[in-house]
Amino acid sequence: MSKNAGLRKRADAPHTTASLDLPPAFARRPPNAPDYVAPNLGDPNDPDAAYTEPRAPRPGMLIGLCVGVAVSLTLYLVVFYETISTPTDAAGYTADGTNLLDVTRLTLVHNVTVRTMDPAVPDGAALLVRGNEIARIIGANDAAYTLQSLRGTGVTVVNGHGAYVYPGLMDSHGHFLGHGLALSRPNLVGLPSVSAVRTVLRDFIAQSPDDSYSDTRWLVGNGWDHTTWTDATDGAGAFPTAADLDSDPVLTSIPIALQRIDVHAYWLNQRAISLLGQLPLDVAGGAIKRDPITQEPAGVFVDNAMFLVDNVMPAPVDADWDAALTRAQTDLVRFGVTAVGDAGVLPPAMAALVRGAHSGELKVRVHAMISCPQDVQHQHIQAPAPAFCAETVQGLVEAARNVSDRVAIRSVKLFLDGALGSHGAALIRPYDDASETKGIVRCSSWECPELNEVVRKWDAAGFQVNIHAIGDHANQLAINALEQVKAEKRPRIEHAQILTLEDIDRVAKLGILPSMQPTHATSDMGYAQSRLGLDRLRGAYAWQRFLQAGVTHLPLSSDFPVESPDPLEGMYSAIARMDHDAKSPHGDQTPWFADQALTPYQAVKGFTSDAAYASFMDTIIGTIAPGKRADLVFTDVDLAHITNAQELLPKSGKRRVLATWIDGKCVYEKDAWCARGVEVQL
Repeated sequence: MSKNAGLRKRADAPHTTASLDLPPAFARRPPNAPDYVAPNLGDPNDPDAAYTEPRAPRPGMLIGLCVGVAVSLTLYLVVFYETISTPTDAAGYTADGTNLLDVTRLTLVHNVTVRTMDPAVPDGAALLVRGNEIARIIGANDAAYTLQSLRGTGVTVVNGHGAYVYPGLMDSHGHFLGHGLALSRPNLVGLPSVSAVRTVLRDFIAQSPDDSYSDTRWLVGNGWDHTTWTDATDGAGAFPTAADLDSDPVLTSIPIALQRIDVHAYWLNQRAISLLGQLPLDVAGGAIKRDPITQEPAGVFVDNAMFLVDNVMPAPVDADWDAALTRAQTDLVRFGVTAVGDAGVLPPAMAALVRGAHSGELKVRVHAMISCPQDVQHQHIQAPAPAFCAETVQGLVEAARNVSDRVAIRSVKLFLDGALGSHGAALIRPYDDASETKGIVRCSSWECPELNEVVRKWDAAGFQVNIHAIGDHANQLAINALEQVKAEKRPRIEHAQILTLEDIDRVAKLGILPSMQPTHATSDMGYAQSRLGLDRLRGAYAWQRFLQAGVTHLPLSSDFPVESPDPLEGMYSAIARMDHDAKSPHGDQTPWFADQALTPYQAVKGFTSDAAYASFMDTIIGTIAPGKRADLVFTDVDLAHITNAQELLPKSGKRRVLATWIDGKCVYEKDAWCARGVEVQL
């Protein structure tokens, strides 16, 4: 066969990647390689079309042609290795109808800086995505040649306009569906006074349709924090009361229940209290705040006492949960969040996650932690103490396993104590500012004798065990119970907020994962020392101490809606340990216990690879590497290499998150970033 016939034959061949007539997309362009001028082959779809006779090849041209053939073979082998490992028919189709030889499944993203967050995978200047997976990270020396080679082959080419590409961000401990519910309610976060709360509630009622609220549909709000208020009935820093709400006539006629920012207390008006019926004097693992003179409920119900409210307050219905899923997802992807750990999911919420995965509505990946219900009749109310309920939720666990990879229910969350802000965190010795209490243990007694057996049962049933523990006493109980769990099961302590130095060493030795929230440190720093004293603060929010003790994975999160769901704000708190105005109790421009601040790389690692590891998702997400899912965030901030943490904040003037991709598809874009980036789609 003549040389020309060979060229003509390639022009007649079908235009697929199975042909050898492919550009050298994945080999470095040889130094000083001559420009190869291809002959005009006319219309490849018309064998009779005229074409220009090629000039006699020079030696350099022959070398270029040989290189082209060689790297075309490389393209075939590297990009389409799936065809070797995935069963296909003769035409390259898998059982689900996917054609692995179809170049239209390829997307090349160039003019970017790719940060893989994987020490074994070098950063790059371009990225090739095949379907929903990463195919290849392309280095700076190869990016231009790859772009030139792939144009016109049917590959989608996207110009990243100088963006940084990071693995999709994961919040390893939030409240996904709870956040969705909160977004439809009055937002009380950051309000400076009781008066401001009343104003927000009154305005919310005025904007709601008539008859929106009644004894069967309460007004529920989220996010109040009394620690800086000065106008509560009982004085500065005191818990608010029902009377504080009822001083506004608009707020007296409907039942109102407001969750504290840490979700460990309700604040009720008198109308809501009257619907609760006869109340006990004391509640194990909780507290009803009472009027010091009349001993009547004053309005605040802490920790397990909240269940007295939950038993009466109307529960969300399926439609509420489904709408919450959509709202939460829409909000999270704009922050670059592609996966979450939903920390404490009761059966009605689990069912909503399964429905969302089945319908395709759920895009964000959810690692759901089971929360045991009170009983079969009250599945929307949490059990008051650590419990084993694998049989109760087995149907939902199987449904999640069978429907898709969007939701996994393979872990449980057990609660031990409350929160520091409401004096509920269980401490070894009394609070410095409330010597009458050491906090609350949400068990049958202070030493939680049932915990070890409950942990043993969950571990034996094959579930990851995650224990909520904030105070040093609760953390000690959690560590004691988790000693029986092997490190490869990846047991977690959720919050791990206040520990003795000895217990920090035990966490590292046992391979327990401390799942921590940087924004809790900057939110609590204003009162933490008054609650704990300086000595206990040495083991509080001690991120570097954990790492120095030998902890290798430090999954980070926000605990949203307790804090902002924006991981960049979490990174800021981890790096700066100051508020957004660069202030802390240690002074202006002075980090709070600066020796515990994380580096930018450590902070990003906490919201990517460490979070994925802690949720058993590290084989598919958490880093950018060939074969992993194309869950990506595009930013105009080089997150892991910043020199000024203020760049991470919304007020910095940066656009920050430009786009979010899940499974190689754009699910969020700022200013039509995704659409503007597509250069070629042939």
